[in-house]
Amino acid sequence: MVIDNLEYFTDVFFRLEKFTELPSSVFLKLEGFNFAGSIKLKPAIFILNQLEKEEAIKPGIHHIIESSSGNFAIALAILCHSKGYSFTAVIDPNTTSEVVKLLKVYKANIVCVNTRDQSGGYLESRINEIKTLLSKNSNFVWANQYANQYNFLSHYEITAKEIHTEFNKENNNEPTYIFTGTSTTGTLNGLIRYFSEFCPNTKIIAVEPVGSVTFSQLTKSRLIPGIGASRPPELSKFFDKSKLHDIVWVEEIDTINMCNRLLDEYTLFLGGSTGSVLAAILNYKDNFTENDTIIAISPDFGHKYIDTVYNPVWVNDNYYL
Repeated sequence: MVIDNLEYFTDVFFRLEKFTELPSSVFLKLEGFNFAGSIKLKPAIFILNQLEKEEAIKPGIHHIIESSSGNFAIALAILCHSKGYSFTAVIDPNTTSEVVKLLKVYKANIVCVNTRDQSGGYLESRINEIKTLLSKNSNFVWANQYANQYNFLSHYEITAKEIHTEFNKENNNEPTYIFTGTSTTGTLNGLIRYFSEFCPNTKIIAVEPVGSVTFSQLTKSRLIPGIGASRPPELSKFFDKSKLHDIVWVEEIDTINMCNRLLDEYTLFLGGSTGSVLAAILNYKDNFTENDTIIAISPDFGHKYIDTVYNPVWVNDNYYL
C-alpha cells in the first residue's frame, strides 16, 4: 500500500434532494471513502510525512503519540503500522467501542483518560497525559493535530481544491456556502485560507456543538465525539476570523435526529459530525435562496456510532431520561 500518494482520495459528492425545508441544493462531500474511513487521513499523512522529511522520526526508533477521540487515532494507527512506528492513542470515555477495537486491530497502545477537564470535557486531560508521557519517554513524538500547521495545509491542498475543481467543472460556478464541523479547526482553517484566496464570495460556516469552547465561553458536557472541543485548539489562532462568515451551534439531540433522518430517507449511514453539519444547515435555512449551492462536509460514516447515535437505548438513557 502506497500511503504517501495523495492521488487516491475518492472525491464523492451526494446531492440531497429530499430536504424540502430548503430552497437550494445541498451536496454532501463524503470523506469516508478511504482506507482509514475518514477525512482525518489527509492531515495524518501530511503530518507524518513532514516529520519524516525533517528527520524528526525514524521507523523502529520513535514512538508516535496522539490525543484523539477516534478518527485521527485510527488514521495514525494505520499509517504507523504500515511504516513501522509504535503508536499510542490517548482517548477518553466518549471514544466508542468500535474505535477502540479498530485501534487494537492496528496494534496501537491505548491510554484512556477518565478525568474531566475544567470545561467538562476530556481534551485538556488527554493533552496533560501526553505531556506526562513525553517527559518520561525520550523516544516519544507527539503528532499534535491541534497545533501542527500541516493539519490545515492538508485541507488547503486537498479538500478545498476538490470542492473548487468539482463545482467549476460540473456546474461552472462557485459554492455559495460551505458548512464544516470544527474540532482541531484544521478543515475549517484550510477551507478559509483557500476560498478567501481563490473564491472570496464563498461563505464558510463553522458548525459547533453546544458546549464546545472553540468560539464560546459557554461550556457543557458533550457525549458525541469528533466535533467540538473543551479547550480552544492552537490552530484556531492561525486563521483570520474576519473571513469566517458565521458560526452555528447545534444541540446533540438534533445531531442524533438528523443522523437517523439521513438513514431513513436516504439510507445514508453517516457519523455524528455529519448530523451536526446538516442540522446546522436547517437552522440556517432562512439565509438561503433557490440559486445557492451549499456544501456540507461529511467526515466519516456511521460505523463508529452504532452503540451511541444509532442506539435508541443509549439515546434514551442520555437525552430523555
